[in-house]
Amino acid sequence: MKQILYILFLLFFVLSFGQQRKVNGIVKDSIGETIPRASVVVEGTTRGTSTDFEGKYSINANPNEFLVFSFIGKKEHRISANKNEINVQLMDDGVKLIEVLPYEPNINRKRKVNDITLEKNLNTKKIRGVIFGDDLPIPFAEIQIKGTDKKTITNEDGKFEIISTENQILTISFIGFKTEEIIITDKNCYRIYLTKNLFVDYPIIYESKSHKRKIIRNSRKNKRNIKRKIEKGFYDCLD
Repeated sequence: MKQILYILFLLFFVLSFGQQRKVNGIVKDSIGETIPRASVVVEGTTRGTSTDFEGKYSINANPNEFLVFSFIGKKEHRISANKNEINVQLMDDGVKLIEVLPYEPNINRKRKVNDITLEKNLNTKKIRGVIFGDDLPIPFAEIQIKGTDKKTITNEDGKFEIISTENQILTISFIGFKTEEIIITDKNCYRIYLTKNLFVDYPIIYESKSHKRKIIRNSRKNKRNIKRKIEKGFYDCLD
């Protein structure tokens, strides 16, 4: 009897495991552009991955499970994993990033009797910087002043600008990397290095050998371009 129960249990386990299969797809934004490093997680589990630099992903899931897609500035999307190919479009979440305005030193600084905020605003300054991860600049990383709704994102070269005051805290985050916090001092420029989160995987899906060679060539080309920019002082951080 025990042997029969053991066989039945083993058969149930094998059948349950056999339901799990690979789900592939592409994640795009509201205008049809692919989203690199978007988060893809099997709901209620620790199984997750991120899209590659072409917005593609691959993850193992059961048909009765749900996939949750998310990215900074986009609405979270939940969908059943009942297909082998699932392409997703993430819509904007309606939260607008704060526009970074240049600091104008020639602002009219005349005192007014009831102008209490003017003197306080004179202590603000423009903070510049560049965000690195794996020795490469990170585009679209989020920088937010802690405790406020002021935030911005890095450009394609990993650079950012934001208006802040001394002793405020900048929170820097990007999918796949640990969130960092720095305190604003009297410096006006910062080089910030993010540490990779080892619990998040980055799959790169190759459609063919030629596609794989193309990805490798582009990666090497990008690294050479970044190296040249570093040598020319493009990422130097001088006050």
